[in-house]
Amino acid sequence: MASLQIGHGATTLHHWAGILDGRHTYEKLAELFDNDDQFSNAKKRIEEADTLIIDEISMLSLKVFEMVEFVCRHVKKNTKIFGGIQVIGCGDFKQLPPVPNRRYDDHGAYCFESDKFNLSFPHHINLIEVVRQHEVMLIKAVNQLCVVPDEQTVSFLKQLDRPLNVPNHEVTKLFGTNFDAQFINHEMLEEIDEDLVVYKAEDEGNVRILRDCVAPKSLLLKKGAKVILVKNITQGLCNGMQGVVHHVAKDSLPIIMIINFNGKLVTLERASFDVFDLKQQKNLASRKQFPVILAFALTVHRAQGQTLQNVEVDSFSFFAPGQMGVAVGCAVSIDG
Repeated sequence: MASLQIGHGATTLHHWAGILDGRHTYEKLAELFDNDDQFSNAKKRIEEADTLIIDEISMLSLKVFEMVEFVCRHVKKNTKIFGGIQVIGCGDFKQLPPVPNRRYDDHGAYCFESDKFNLSFPHHINLIEVVRQHEVMLIKAVNQLCVVPDEQTVSFLKQLDRPLNVPNHEVTKLFGTNFDAQFINHEMLEEIDEDLVVYKAEDEGNVRILRDCVAPKSLLLKKGAKVILVKNITQGLCNGMQGVVHHVAKDSLPIIMIINFNGKLVTLERASFDVFDLKQQKNLASRKQFPVILAFALTVHRAQGQTLQNVEVDSFSFFAPGQMGVAVGCAVSIDG
């Protein structure tokens, strides 16, 4: 989502480096890059790169950071850090910590905890201009929520505890956990006066381990519902893109749905969501489901980096450092 805003040539770091979802060992990656034609494009990107710019580097875990560094060194056949590629990292380490992936032995450590981090970034530049917000008190609140807010900021935030003067469906509600977001999403869905359609997922393998799958077992939708993509589909349809359901039906084969993304109608089909086991090096389970979830309410993690015109923050379920600052930081103005 963020890479599309930059324009031509921008992509996710995982795609650029060819590490897929980070499932493979260094030995396996070396073997794939040396022998598998499916990795030829990633190999070419690395070979031709002089400079790699990593935006939102605070979201990058130590494991993924070191994996990308290894791949660059291996492809370039150069023992220098990142194979001699100049690396520019941009981000705010006072925002959310990296999300752990226990299944891949990724415990969510910050990338700056890596010994290779200081070798990669000998120069540090502090950017001080705020682009998203322009009101002094809001900017101060966002900055202070990343550390300890003073009494003036606390008082300012309490003044924002009031209904927004816009229709409820135009407000994005932010929560700490998926459970809270899902509860509100289904409440908002009930308010839409359209027929409810339920899409059951097609599961294979050890279905118990699909409980944490981002794609739900039963997807409840109505025409007019706000949704967000949870998987990269094509270069123009990516994880994090929001839209509105234009058409849902179960009486057509193959079963499809049509989503309105910023005025463009897009037909979606079911996508596969796999659970890969690192030790056995194989998929243990797979779910086929439409790659969207309801988006009247979102978790702060899913909203990180997004600009929201009207935002309601429920901090009761916050559990990670930085969630409050990121949530308030999505807002553009005090009015919203």
